[in-house]
Amino acid sequence: EEEPDLELLALLRSHLAAKSNKPAKVDTRALRDAEYIADNAIDVALQREHIIEAADSIWFAMQEKGYSTETWSEHEIHPKEKNEEALNFIFTLDLLNFSFWSELNEKKRFKIHYRGKKWTGYWSMVAALQRALDEGIPITCPYFWVDTQICPDELLRHVFRSDSEENIPLLEERIACLREAGEVLCERYDGRFAHMVTEANESASALVMLLAENFPCFDDSHQWAPFGGTPRTVHFYKRAQILVADIWACFNKISYGTFSDISTITMFADYRVPVILHALSCLRYSPTLTSHIHRLLPIPTGHPFEIQIRGCSIWCVEMIKRTIERRHPKSRGRVNSILIDFYLYDTAKEMERRAAEREKKERWKNGEEKIGAAIPHHRTRSIWY
Repeated sequence: EEEPDLELLALLRSHLAAKSNKPAKVDTRALRDAEYIADNAIDVALQREHIIEAADSIWFAMQEKGYSTETWSEHEIHPKEKNEEALNFIFTLDLLNFSFWSELNEKKRFKIHYRGKKWTGYWSMVAALQRALDEGIPITCPYFWVDTQICPDELLRHVFRSDSEENIPLLEERIACLREAGEVLCERYDGRFAHMVTEANESASALVMLLAENFPCFDDSHQWAPFGGTPRTVHFYKRAQILVADIWACFNKISYGTFSDISTITMFADYRVPVILHALSCLRYSPTLTSHIHRLLPIPTGHPFEIQIRGCSIWCVEMIKRTIERRHPKSRGRVNSILIDFYLYDTAKEMERRAAEREKKERWKNGEEKIGAAIPHHRTRSIWY
């Protein structure tokens, strides 16, 4: 009888052990819910011929501008260190990363003066947190958030104080998010978000679900029924997903930013990116929805208009990504929904800036008429985005 091949057995054992240590696949459901919404929506439609055109232009533009994870840390007020303090900053930032839009003009809208510049929108939150840290306020510490003796609401109002006529939107909701998150982290993770990241075992989708299951303020799920259909729960997880994406980008895919399944993260269903998708004719709105948005009428959270815009935007970016990969094979492994979203968000902000400059100067330039005529963003005020 032949002796067993001990080397082969050792190799098999090591292979099985490595396989067992791999994180189990977790489905956030965001992508398949987006496909379901896109297949059943009646107020928003994808225009596939324009998606092909957009995919080509987006891929070439991303190459030209060098979009990658390294772009994240290049911004002057994003954290530069790659340590647990940076991880805590990102968690705090995306815990509060919602609803910065304003009906006021650039001069009056909520803004932060920091390092000699004026910051609005998302950047106003980055600036507010950096300003607080400069003032010696431990604004990224969960134990600080839960101690109302050393961190009363009045101090938090000071942290998020405005340098313009308008106060930060949804301040009370932001304070509530901090208190809630602090309690969860202190009770379940010894006050360290890093422990949750470790628990996710290098799985982006697992971390998204840990966030959604542990923190109600990250559980971005809603009831939606297609026309004539049965209601079902649909999941977007915008802030949970962008938190994972920001960690991945900040740490440049190493250390806390190592994720084996980063491609499972979808675009971040907000109010900004749908504007550029509509401007590119990738999305088409029904006359009723178009009129509603142009009249700047509010859309409540969970309204069918809002659900369709968000779901179709996620599926549209997924189609753009797949089209890029199909038409440009060299893009595989170099492009994902996160980087496409980063590019589209920056493009939408640039469109907004140019339109504001045009309005301020009261003059038209070649090519600006189309930008100025872009549909406004939809008006939904919520903690989800």
